[in-house]
Amino acid sequence: MQSPARGFVVNLLIYKMNRKIKANTADARTIDIDDAYALEFWAREFNVSQDKVKAAVLAAGTAAPDVKRELKK
Repeated sequence: MQSPARGFVVNLLIYKMNRKIKANTADARTIDIDDAYALEFWAREFNVSQDKVKAAVLAAGTAAPDVKRELKK
């Protein structure tokens, strides 16, 4: 049986690969705050809490570059 942390890392890698396949460019990436895996992924990606990601998405929209900009304010 694998550890929960390892399972999360595997799922995260699969999520990242799927996002790269679906997106034509990095700027086309969007953040779905209703998807638990996506929310956790983006919180880790931006090194902030999930609540901060949600707030930034509500303020700036779902485009990842816009959310990143909002988080840097």
